[in-house]
Amino acid sequence: MKRNIDNEILTTLKKIHEGQQQIIKVLSAQHGTVEELAKQSRETVEESLGLQRTALRRQRTIGIVAVPGIVACIVAILYLVLRYL
Repeated sequence: MKRNIDNEILTTLKKIHEGQQQIIKVLSAQHGTVEELAKQSRETVEESLGLQRTALRRQRTIGIVAVPGIVACIVAILYLVLRYL
């Protein structure tokens, strides 16, 4: 009787151990997937930041070129309006 219970306990413990081993395998696979996704996310964020920096540089350049041109056009229009009044 005692031996029967001991065998049942041993069998149950082996099943629990096998289940834990399977869980460890699944978690290891998921860990690898999560690491890969995190790496891709970091790369995407870095690329996005680079594109934003490029856009800001271009915007500054356009501002430096366009604003004086617009001001010159406004001054020229005012000059022509005042001259022909």
